[in-house]
Amino acid sequence: MLNGTQYHTDTEKALAWKKFENILGSDNAKALVMNQLHSKVKALLLLEHLVSLVLKKHKKA
Repeated sequence: MLNGTQYHTDTEKALAWKKFENILGSDNAKALVMNQLHSKVKALLLLEHLVSLVLKKHKKA
């Protein structure tokens, strides 16, 4: 949603973000999005670690 207002001029995304912001307030909306992004990045890093462990074990076999 931030993409629609900060980096692009996607009217539909900008409108959706504005509604979201109006409900939660600007700071809370941004904090919620940042929290979600953090969780997704953390999950990807954990997945990368798991895949590397599996690949290392597979190479030894």
